[in-house]
Amino acid sequence: MKAFAYVNATSEKEAVAALSPEFEKALPIGGGQDLLARMKDYITQPDRIVNVKTALESAVTPASGGLRIGAAMRMVDLAEHPDVLRLYPAIAAAAIEVGTPQIRNQATVGGNLNQRPRCWYYRNEEFVCFKKGGSTCFSPAGENQFHAIFGSGPSFIVHPSSLAVPMLAYGATFRLAGPTGERLVPAADYFTMPTLQNVRTENVLKPSELLTHVLLPAPGSQKSGHYEVRYKTSHDWPIAFATVLLTMNGPTGSLRVHEMPGCRRSFSIAAVSFTSLMCLLKPSRVTMLIVPAIARAPVSAVGARRISMRSICSGVSESSEKPGGMRCPSSRICV
Repeated sequence: MKAFAYVNATSEKEAVAALSPEFEKALPIGGGQDLLARMKDYITQPDRIVNVKTALESAVTPASGGLRIGAAMRMVDLAEHPDVLRLYPAIAAAAIEVGTPQIRNQATVGGNLNQRPRCWYYRNEEFVCFKKGGSTCFSPAGENQFHAIFGSGPSFIVHPSSLAVPMLAYGATFRLAGPTGERLVPAADYFTMPTLQNVRTENVLKPSELLTHVLLPAPGSQKSGHYEVRYKTSHDWPIAFATVLLTMNGPTGSLRVHEMPGCRRSFSIAAVSFTSLMCLLKPSRVTMLIVPAIARAPVSAVGARRISMRSICSGVSESSEKPGGMRCPSSRICV
């Protein structure tokens, strides 16, 4: 691990002042579950680390009929908070599935939303890919069982955040603080598709900014569901998962698909809510007759395809050896 300076910030203003406008020169640390691993593997080598655990809020407070969640809140506290369980059960369901009890007692909301890809090429210092300033993505011609089938590159990573999908589905807004003040960014606009101009990042957060809060609107009369598919039931990244929101319509209890603003631009190798995918269809009564159409629509609409012949999954597990002798976790397609 490269030597670095350490700043123990005690306020939001102090934490922001300690950051740098240069990419990965100064990085915030909360639980450190992702950052420390990258530093040990020489994937990320910052000059300065800024501890934000005591600088940012770690509580849930009521706000305009919804909730305001501090970015320093631990995953275990989020999963067990009574208001989150009651109003936003899909978020609690996603949080309780993250990692192991040890990880959930360390990891934070902000860290989960901003963690870097689990792609085994990105995580191996010997492969200088787009994400590390290189000029290629190694997955199309390499091992890509768990890479993105949506989009056309240039990078085929998938976003590892478990909270991103339900946050999108519930229409969350993220508060960002920087040297020039604060700004509010809808979750649907926060995560980005890779282009040659932004390929090194997965969101719109600037190097000199912090994600400080998640703002959730009033939930209304909704039913929700969150489902994950993984090889193992513990300590594994899902291969695919979905968050679905249905809005109750009328006294008979009929269900209609909830349509989110901006849903048509939500196809992304960042987190994608299944509710957004349903927006391809006109809101209508949910019956068993339209469920197959809902399932097929997003895949056909975005031209989902194999990256290469190697993209057929042949039972590769978390313990499989990958490029450079690296043992890699499974990644995910967020749908």
